[in-house]
Amino acid sequence: MLGEIQDGTFASEFIQEFKAGGKAKFLASRNMEANHPLNKVGDELREMMSWLKK
Repeated sequence: MLGEIQDGTFASEFIQEFKAGGKAKFLASRNMEANHPLNKVGDELREMMSWLKK
């Protein structure tokens, strides 16, 4: 993923997809990241940090 960001592939595909009116790849990627175990652990840790709550 980092290589695609650095060489511009990610941005190019992202722009092409949105110009074509589609968001399937973007939404699938977003869903996959939201359900990643690291994200879930981060959510649990942030819940324990009372100073972050407003």
